[in-house]
Amino acid sequence: MTTTNEKVALPVDTGTVQEIDIRKPQPPFRVKLDPPVELDGKKYDSVTVDLDRLVGADFQRIEREFSQLYDMTGDNMPIPEMKPLYHMLVAAAASDTPVGVFRTMQARFWLPIRDRVLKTFGNSPEEVGQ
Repeated sequence: MTTTNEKVALPVDTGTVQEIDIRKPQPPFRVKLDPPVELDGKKYDSVTVDLDRLVGADFQRIEREFSQLYDMTGDNMPIPEMKPLYHMLVAAAASDTPVGVFRTMQARFWLPIRDRVLKTFGNSPEEVGQ
């Protein structure tokens, strides 16, 4: 192995800081479920989701829960944010609704909720490959 005494040019600190745009807070949204979703003997006739109430610790908990629920057999190392289960866990945390409600609701109810979850976090269904 040989070494050289070449000087490497380091980036010059210009003192500028890039500002990022933060989206405006969004009001909660409600989806009416007709027919209602029944889970553990309780009927859910609507779900109100407030994504802006989530904080960093919620996402840590959601990721831990995802790791416990998602089948990671073999060499499968998923990116949680790309999986429907993760989206359901986010919606459940933002609505105080059991994740089982989202897992069993009809697609016509789930897909608009999923779209809102994805758009809130800067993605769309097209970007994550459905």
